[in-house]
Amino acid sequence: SELEAAQLRLEHQQQEQALRNQIHLQELERKRQSLDLDLSVARQQLDQRLTLLNSEVQATVAKAEAVSPDLIAALQAFGDKALAERMAETMAPLAILGGTSVVDALGNLLRGTRLEEVLLRSQGLLPGDPNK
Repeated sequence: SELEAAQLRLEHQQQEQALRNQIHLQELERKRQSLDLDLSVARQQLDQRLTLLNSEVQATVAKAEAVSPDLIAALQAFGDKALAERMAETMAPLAILGGTSVVDALGNLLRGTRLEEVLLRSQGLLPGDPNK
């Protein structure tokens, strides 16, 4: 009878262990499915981020291509003309004191510089559009 009781206990423990193993396997499967879902969401987020970054790169490349040498030259010429005008305004009192015209005083100051060409074009002494 003691042997039978021990045998029953052993069978009961084996059944209990089999149930625990089954529960543990089910828990592991749920965790695996949850991790698979997390991984899938993370991949989708990375794909979206990559798409966004590619779009930003393409936009930056398009902007860089839009800056042509002609645009740079036009902006530079515009800045040179504006600077020459401001210098002429500033030089007016000096020209009056020196008894010369503003153009002559400014011409003397700018002689040998790139702005001399801008001044000469604005006076029509060089070919080219002074508004460039």
